[in-house]
Amino acid sequence: MIAPYLRRGLATGLLAGLFAFFFGEPSLEGAIQLEEAAGGQGGEELFSRSTQEVGLFFATGLFGVTVGGIFGLIYAFFAAAWRPRASGTAACLWPGPSSPGLS
Repeated sequence: MIAPYLRRGLATGLLAGLFAFFFGEPSLEGAIQLEEAAGGQGGEELFSRSTQEVGLFFATGLFGVTVGGIFGLIYAFFAAAWRPRASGTAACLWPGPSSPGLS
């Protein structure tokens, strides 16, 4: 019962991570160009820009998958806790045309 929620959470987290990468990367490129145009030199780079892009891709993807998986597990726990246990319980909680006194 937990597996479908976990899969959905992982997939959604991966999509959120990819979204953050593809829409966040242009902002980073603009900031780098702005810094270079202003003549700011932060010293020597430890990693090349392409290595940083790969790291950003994996970081956003893995973080999204992790948070999505945790959210999926929490949702599965609470969905099971809030689900009515029997159809008689649901009938008592939800008044309808067959409820006594509501004819």
